[in-house]
Amino acid sequence: MNGMHQKSTYDVWQIWAKALERQLKRCGDVYKEHGEDAGKVTALLQRIELFIDPVAHAQELAKRNYDVKGGVEKLYLLSLTVLHKIFRDALNALPAISEDMQRLLNSSCYGNCSGRAAMDIFKGPHRTTNEGIAAGVSDEYGTLPWVLASLLDEANVGGDEYLQKGLGNGTTSSNATGAGGGPQPLERHDSSYKPRKKETLTGIS
Repeated sequence: MNGMHQKSTYDVWQIWAKALERQLKRCGDVYKEHGEDAGKVTALLQRIELFIDPVAHAQELAKRNYDVKGGVEKLYLLSLTVLHKIFRDALNALPAISEDMQRLLNSSCYGNCSGRAAMDIFKGPHRTTNEGIAAGVSDEYGTLPWVLASLLDEANVGGDEYLQKGLGNGTTSSNATGAGGGPQPLERHDSSYKPRKKETLTGIS
């Protein structure tokens, strides 16, 4: 994966956590506009927002009696550990969220979507590479679920050495972004993460 071989694993994971946050917010807005419970996305959003904001992250860890005095690297590793769990939870939730979005927006997640909101959610804003949720399953190449599963693959294969890559070197997320400022396109390794497939309104799983 191009994005995963940059200097800092933490920076790369933060980029994709923010992409996930943006898409969950879009889905949350659709739930609210149609008067439906946004619980599927609310809990995930609260957790993601905490671990995107370093200050809030440190404060929350202190409240939970974590020792955050061991240096920035320790804080980064704790954040990566939590994001690992959040990404897994998101992968389990996204198929059902996609089904809801297809129903509420009266749009297929494939082909020509019905309107800008559906296009942004299923294909990514302005067809942003790797940011659309599509049917929410991680074996669909070039989608956000596919990216999240790829990150988990890298963590499973690389272990602690992978998680610590680049930490403490003063790296920034600019190394992991593409020419347009968004995340770089990725290449998927052979998957060690087994995605949960689910039927969609289109009958494609």
